[in-house]
Amino acid sequence: MEYINRNCILLQNFLLLLSQEITPTLVAFLEERGLLFMESKTLEKLKRPTKKQETTSVIDEVHLEHQPNLESIQAQILNRIIRSGEEILCEGDLIIYGRINSGARIYAKGNLQIYGEIDGAVECEGEFILLTKIGQGSVLFAGEFLDPNAFDGNKKAIFKDGKMLEII
Repeated sequence: MEYINRNCILLQNFLLLLSQEITPTLVAFLEERGLLFMESKTLEKLKRPTKKQETTSVIDEVHLEHQPNLESIQAQILNRIIRSGEEILCEGDLIIYGRINSGARIYAKGNLQIYGEIDGAVECEGEFILLTKIGQGSVLFAGEFLDPNAFDGNKKAIFKDGKMLEII
């Protein structure tokens, strides 16, 4: 809890994935600070060699004993504009800091985060996608095209919830 309070501004640009059940106390705490978060069962498989450490009461409540081994997470990070005619195909997670120009194509088999305007074609098969603005482009997530009017430049997270998509 103290860590989150100290680093709240830095954490606002990320999606926090929690490997254990999220309690109502923790939900209220994270929402009060405007943080994006979700429960992820896949994180339980990624374990860091553990050493016992003291934790705060909120962290004790959610039992965050299983921390992901960051070296085993495969995410491709691009910090540039994706130009017209470019095709980016990623088997894992993909993070893009830059716009997607018209004529560019992005495909991510894992989760996708784009921090720039989308004017090209984007497709994601992961559990979630984070976007800021869809311009003239198209975004296909979980078999559905996303409505560009729902994205005004503020960061939004979209999750699969069974057959429905949830935009936060």
